[in-house]
Amino acid sequence: MDPQLAVVEAQRYLTASGVSGTARWTDGRLFVETAITRPTVFLSSIGISEFTVHGSGTAVVVSAG
Repeated sequence: MDPQLAVVEAQRYLTASGVSGTARWTDGRLFVETAITRPTVFLSSIGISEFTVHGSGTAVVVSAG
């Protein structure tokens, strides 16, 4: 497993998906954090014009040896 390649590919996937976020390799794990902001339709009538959702995930490499 190439940690640098894992980070690059995770970042590439985020970019291709149009999602802002970060990917990092720490202690044998790949951490990905994202955020996406979208406009509202009905909530704008009460002053809420957009909302942001945050997400995160962790991947661990396990040897099948």
